[in-house]
Amino acid sequence: MAIRLTLRCERCGAPSVSEGAWVLCKSCGTWCGFDFTVWLDSDQWTEFNRRAMADPEGYMRRFERHGQALDQASAQARGSSPGQPAFEAALEAAAREADWLMAEMPSYVPPRVLTNHELRRRYARWIGFDLLHARLGGRVSALYTRLNQATAALGFGANENPMEAVKAMLAVLRELAQARQELGSPPDPEGLSFEARLRIASSQMLSAYLRLIAPEHQGPVLEMIYGQGSVEVVGPASHDYSLYFDWECPRCGLFSLQGHGVEVTTCPGCFCTRRFDVEFLKLGALAQPCPSCGARVEFARGAPEARCDFCTTTQRRFAATGAAQRLLSREVRLTVAAQHGLPQEIPEQEGLEVSAATRLQRQAEGVARMAQWFHMFVTPARIYGLARASAKESTSALFAAALQIVMAEGPPEAVKLLQAAQRKSPAGPASEAEIP
Repeated sequence: MAIRLTLRCERCGAPSVSEGAWVLCKSCGTWCGFDFTVWLDSDQWTEFNRRAMADPEGYMRRFERHGQALDQASAQARGSSPGQPAFEAALEAAAREADWLMAEMPSYVPPRVLTNHELRRRYARWIGFDLLHARLGGRVSALYTRLNQATAALGFGANENPMEAVKAMLAVLRELAQARQELGSPPDPEGLSFEARLRIASSQMLSAYLRLIAPEHQGPVLEMIYGQGSVEVVGPASHDYSLYFDWECPRCGLFSLQGHGVEVTTCPGCFCTRRFDVEFLKLGALAQPCPSCGARVEFARGAPEARCDFCTTTQRRFAATGAAQRLLSREVRLTVAAQHGLPQEIPEQEGLEVSAATRLQRQAEGVARMAQWFHMFVTPARIYGLARASAKESTSALFAAALQIVMAEGPPEAVKLLQAAQRKSPAGPASEAEIP
């Protein structure tokens, strides 16, 4: 599946382009949206984590100081209103903290904001107003509590019906935006309309959770953020944009969940390992029309972006490559290896013995381990799909064997996941005679 966004600037009508994680108007540069998954693959994300990991105690101290400064500002503002001296002094203090936050956390605003003095000042006051009211109690604090509740209801990937939680999150974000206006917020730093700014806020919030949602819901969620007709889904649902990709073990044939960013893939059934190859992501070549001029644009195999040769518009398919996470984890591993005299490279291994007689048992052990490890992050439908792709006509027997393992070892959540996955089978639960 490829997901394509076709956004038009509300100011000039030009199509949007992607500059890393930032979706911007090609013509005037107006900010249109944010893609958290591209952010996780960006140089900015890598540098932010390098800096934090180089001095974790310093990182914690910086945020402790930030929180204390905002607490002091909120105490100063309490009981006053916008325009009154006490509130304005508190807002200036909160704006200084917002300015620090924009520089410390580069996912807050597009890079161009930090290099434009006046635009940066306006954003600092605008964000500072929100930081201040989040600590003042009252309506905004209550709305953030509701937003946290909606986020918790969405879960971490195991929710089979996430759309109600998504709708609740979007509704609270709208109420927050309305509350800002009613409380006397500074004007939008870029002069965007209410709806345009809400789309940005929603994309920043929800794109972080999009990878936890089953593929069949990802397109509809993006359309809820950006509007009808703005999202095109090409091809059948796949996990291009999900937290995990599927990998087939070359030895036991088990299809398993692998995290984006891994250096080596490891089979949870036979423990065979292979060095990561971009081919594992199955990002095939793709051709589609340019949203600007209609010319044919071709994505190379494994490439998340392509540029139109005619009008130079850049297109991006929503796909997680894990390149930045892989680079960072490798740097950390090599540093630790050098400190302790460990091998610099991770060798590939063949794992446990696999034969025709043991293949199904290895697969069942792998499915059981996935249920034990990932029960918070995957749906029963996905586990069933992995098992069926692995065992084919022996799927019922595989589930029966996997259930025996998790019922003996736990946890209860893993048992519940496998039982729900087993019910996805047209044949239903396996009979006792099928248990190997």
